[in-house]
Amino acid sequence: MSGGRAFVLDLDPALVNTELVDVLTLPTDQELFIKDLLANFEAETGSVVAAQLLKNWDENKKRISMIMPRDYARVLAAMDRAEREGLSVDKVVMEAVNG
Repeated sequence: MSGGRAFVLDLDPALVNTELVDVLTLPTDQELFIKDLLANFEAETGSVVAAQLLKNWDENKKRISMIMPRDYARVLAAMDRAEREGLSVDKVVMEAVNG
């Protein structure tokens, strides 16, 4: 993982360095993305694991966690704010990164 989000199946939270990242349940706005990713993976590889996850998606999606680096979350929030307020994205992001 290099600055972005990671999606993990059956995560053991004890193995996560929570000083730098947050462990979140799969956000609703990411469900379709992950479901499509699994469907494509299953179609291309014949993955039994992906097929089983998709078979009972409403229950199995609860097994997926999202790991979000705090710095990355700050950048995403700054970009969203800049776009909402019509500000320079670069300037707002640099302010968020540099404090």
